[in-house]
Amino acid sequence: MVETLLLEHGDVWNTLQQPARPAPAEPSYLLLLAALDAGWMIEEPVYLRSRWGENGPCVYHFILRQKRLTQLPATRLITVSAVPEIERFVRDSGLKITQ
Repeated sequence: MVETLLLEHGDVWNTLQQPARPAPAEPSYLLLLAALDAGWMIEEPVYLRSRWGENGPCVYHFILRQKRLTQLPATRLITVSAVPEIERFVRDSGLKITQ
């Protein structure tokens, strides 16, 4: 008999926070993709900001929402470095960006 474990929404999010397997992609980008696969949705706009002041490297801030049937919507923030693969993802997805 196969045992099935039903996870609460918080448990699913905590599972997504576990370290990703070694991969050539940015771990926070993989987390974003995993969250989208799990049913989270990006709330626009996506924020492009400097990480450490005006001259620092840029990052994207993604606000994610997941609608729950019994409670208020869950909200999470994922910050991803502005690497070419994430810039391509934002462009290909047609997401609105605010700087």
